[in-house]
Amino acid sequence: MEENTGAEFLAGLIGLTILAVFYFIPSIVGRKKKNSTAIIVVNLFLGWTVIGWIVALAWAIRHDPPDSDSHRSVHVNVHNVNKEE
Repeated sequence: MEENTGAEFLAGLIGLTILAVFYFIPSIVGRKKKNSTAIIVVNLFLGWTVIGWIVALAWAIRHDPPDSDSHRSVHVNVHNVNKEE
C-alpha cells in the first residue's frame, strides 16, 4: 500500500479549491445584484446540473432592471423658498 505524501495532499487541496471557485463563479459574479441570494441558492443546489450553473451565470451577468421609483423625477417647489420682503 502506498502512502500519500504532503505534496500530493497539497496538490489535491489546490485542485479542489480551483474547482470550488469555478463552481461558484455565478455566485461570485452576482454577489452585488438585488437578487444575489436567489442566484447563490440556484448555484448551490442546481449548479451541479450544468443547466442550473448556466442559468445562475446568465442571471448573474444580466443587468438589474431599474427601480420602479428611480425613473420618477423629483419636483421641488422653489417659488416660496426664502422670500425676502
